[in-house]
Amino acid sequence: LPQKRVSVAMSSEDFYSDSFDVQRYVESVGLGNPLSETFSKLLVQVELINQQINNQVVMHHEELLEHACGVNSLETSLVDLQERVDAIYASIIRSSKRVSDSTDRMHAKAKQLSKMQETCDLLRIIIRVSQLSRRLQSYLSVGDRDLAKAAQAYSELFTIFTTYDLTGIDAVADDRLREREAAQIIAARSTCILDQSLESLSQNSLGTALQVYFYLDELPSKCKNIITSLQKNVTEEISQRFSNEAFSKSDKSSNNVAPGRSNMILSSNSAVTRAHFWSAMDKLSSVIISSASKIHMLNVVLRKKKDSTTHKCFINVLDQDLVETTLSLNSFVSFIENTLKTSFIRISRSIPAVKQVVESDYPKLLKFLITLSEKFHHFLSFDSKLSSKTVVLAQLRRAFIDYENAYLSKSLSKSHDAVNNIFLPEKKSINKEEIDALIAGIENDLSTAIFDDHFLILTCKNVAKTIALFNIKAEGAIPSGEDTHQVISKMNTSQLFLMNIINVSFYFLQAFQKLSKKFQFKSSSEINKILSSTFKELSSFIKMAASDWMNNVFIYIKRIILTLHTENFSKSDYETDSLSLYIIELDDFTSRVYSDFIVHFECSSITDEVMSKIVDESTRFYLRHLSLIRPLSQPGIKLIQEDILKFEKCMLSLSPQANFSPHFRQLRCYKSILTLSPDEISSNETIGKVIPLSIVINYLFSCSSAELSMPYISTGMSIEQYSEWLDNHSEAEHNSFLKTGLESYVRKVRREGGKEYVATYPIILKLLQDV
Repeated sequence: LPQKRVSVAMSSEDFYSDSFDVQRYVESVGLGNPLSETFSKLLVQVELINQQINNQVVMHHEELLEHACGVNSLETSLVDLQERVDAIYASIIRSSKRVSDSTDRMHAKAKQLSKMQETCDLLRIIIRVSQLSRRLQSYLSVGDRDLAKAAQAYSELFTIFTTYDLTGIDAVADDRLREREAAQIIAARSTCILDQSLESLSQNSLGTALQVYFYLDELPSKCKNIITSLQKNVTEEISQRFSNEAFSKSDKSSNNVAPGRSNMILSSNSAVTRAHFWSAMDKLSSVIISSASKIHMLNVVLRKKKDSTTHKCFINVLDQDLVETTLSLNSFVSFIENTLKTSFIRISRSIPAVKQVVESDYPKLLKFLITLSEKFHHFLSFDSKLSSKTVVLAQLRRAFIDYENAYLSKSLSKSHDAVNNIFLPEKKSINKEEIDALIAGIENDLSTAIFDDHFLILTCKNVAKTIALFNIKAEGAIPSGEDTHQVISKMNTSQLFLMNIINVSFYFLQAFQKLSKKFQFKSSSEINKILSSTFKELSSFIKMAASDWMNNVFIYIKRIILTLHTENFSKSDYETDSLSLYIIELDDFTSRVYSDFIVHFECSSITDEVMSKIVDESTRFYLRHLSLIRPLSQPGIKLIQEDILKFEKCMLSLSPQANFSPHFRQLRCYKSILTLSPDEISSNETIGKVIPLSIVINYLFSCSSAELSMPYISTGMSIEQYSEWLDNHSEAEHNSFLKTGLESYVRKVRREGGKEYVATYPIILKLLQDV
């Protein structure tokens, strides 16, 4: 087959390229031109290269010679350097050999010294063990005097035996046996000293025992065991003294129950059961105080004794959580609270008589707790959480909170029963003896609780609830028929019962006020607040009941006053000392009301206050309607003046305090105005200061001629409606209304073509403009 020719011509620069590949070039030659041709070309290239080399040599001959000389010098230097390196290497080998020999000798000496030191340490330990063993035997031989030192020696000896391996050393074998025996002796003696110190309350002995336990590394556990043991004693005392067997035994010993007969626990009414209960409480109190004193002594000693090494008190060495939750008196009081609470719940379920005793004699139990808390007062110096005996008492009384609530509930129920018996539906009258009995019960409750402020506050709240029930019952017992409100005839049965309720309520209020002063409740602001609120509620009820009835008197007085508009005050003659019919009727009514009704109210301070307001309102109503009388003549004005004098006497008979009423002063001022002419009235200084301007304007309208009609007539109101309108509006609105009426009159005159106004018009206008 014809071969494909490949060009293999290459320039000389191609051979210098980094990418030139010989193998690839040879393969290309085999596929291309014949080898001879390629070889000849390569020879040509070689010749060219040789020629170039020769040219370079010729051109740089001097430089090449210099470089050749430098190469010879470098070879000579390298030979010298090699000789020196060899010499140094030989020195290093010699030095290394000398150092290695010294190091080996030093390691051998160090190993020898270490073995000598271990031997010396072991000998010192053996000597120390021997010394401690002899010292331990010496301390134990003298009794309990040096027991703390013995414990310290034993502690060090025990540490040595547990730290170092002395197995197989015969020199300490006997010492190991003596160490084990000493441990038993120290433990037995320390336990005995601890028990004796707690019984005798000896701080020195207890300090010795605690020192021993500190060296034995048993101080925390022993302190905890002490507290646990004391708590266990209290629990066992409660279980023993308040068990069924204890009450049954007491019952049997007091009643000499024969064999075979029923041996039941007596009821709470039995003096034997009560005597055993309080005897058991006294013994329990002794156990609690004894335990508290031991805990207190333990805290004192822990704060005195110190570690001989660190000089820290034992109380600071112990875990603070242990100190606060176990060793403190606060934790013991909390334990007593919880134990008493749970124990008495269990006892109440198993022995109902105990529950009845505690509930009925709770004040005595509270006194017992107060006495117990006062005894704790001597142990509070180291416990910040028990700052005072009040805090201890609060914790102790929480254990009996259910019995406190039961006692208060029964006391309240008893008081409520007494109130309910007073206000039985079928009763027509209430005796003061029943009120006295209720007050006696309240006094007994307060006397029972007087020894404790908190208990007294709770009792006062019960008293407040009792008085609140009294108010509710009394208010519900008030008759509500129409015959109750009549004021014309004598008192009927309903009114007699109403009067009886008001009087006994006031009697109850007075008796309770005397009782509160007797107990001098000023010491407690909370008690004063409770009782003050109670007094106000009872006084408010009495005032409300009296006001409801007396309001009928005011209504009837207003009816009588309204009849004055039927009288004739325009007559031309005047009879001396004559009175209007309405004022005669009013005099008769007030005399009869006072003698038949008001005089029978025993709560004079309250009725005077209520009647004073009624008289004041009646006077204001009377004055208003006097200013509306029309027509008027001079004899009629004189008759009105006589009526006013009589009216004052009638009102003063109902309430002497009315003499100082502002409306009474206005009435007297009005009586003096009646004697003045219109011009004199306009310049009177009392108008607007003593007597309202609207009253004077109404009077000027009334004494004017018929052409000037009353303002209310133009609006279509009656006198009653106008009076009611005046009640519901202010003095400024009254004057504005009168001014409107006057303007209406002016428009009427102009509309009718009148030439002049009535004589009082300019005076009324001037007064209204001066407002």
